[in-house]
Amino acid sequence: MVARDPEGVSGELINESMAHLRERLDQEFAHRGYPLCVDALIAEGQKQFVAELSNAKIVNPLTRDWELLESFGYSCQEVTEPKVVVNGSGSDLVMTGRNRELLERHVGVHLTEPALHMQLLAVVNRRVAKADQQVSPFCHVSFLSRDESCESHSRIFTRPGETVTFRNPFIWMGIDTSLQAEALVAGIDLSTIPPEEWNKHLKRRE
Repeated sequence: MVARDPEGVSGELINESMAHLRERLDQEFAHRGYPLCVDALIAEGQKQFVAELSNAKIVNPLTRDWELLESFGYSCQEVTEPKVVVNGSGSDLVMTGRNRELLERHVGVHLTEPALHMQLLAVVNRRVAKADQQVSPFCHVSFLSRDESCESHSRIFTRPGETVTFRNPFIWMGIDTSLQAEALVAGIDLSTIPPEEWNKHLKRRE
């Protein structure tokens, strides 16, 4: 999840927004009994923050044993220098040995072609997927530009002949318009989709 405001917003507003999301997760997901971790990159003017919402807690850092919590916890920290942030399945493999060295060396390099950064992430992801079956070899990578020096874009990395098992999301001005985009691409008559279905996918915080 990514939030960006070039004009800059207050820390109180960020925490208020995350508190709202945390409340929704507690109400609609926590009772399901499954672990979930939501990572967010927040750009506030010239500052950047990494936030996390999770209902799983590591109880033994050595064995990576964890326990499921009854509600979601929230943490947020400012990023003041280039940093690699990893979470989820396969994170241990990413942050060890050659993979970690590659990412930490690359993250501090300013490239004129962001695609090189994206390709590296895809290579590391596929390498980790070979060692951890919980990790999909398919990789959806998004690049967000801080300025107008290059455009933000995203790409799904696959090998020739491979088909992906997930959708390519289309976010427009903070609203998930994936349903509408897929309908347009498929040539569907949009008038056949009930208004309730549109509202369900377009619903955002009031």
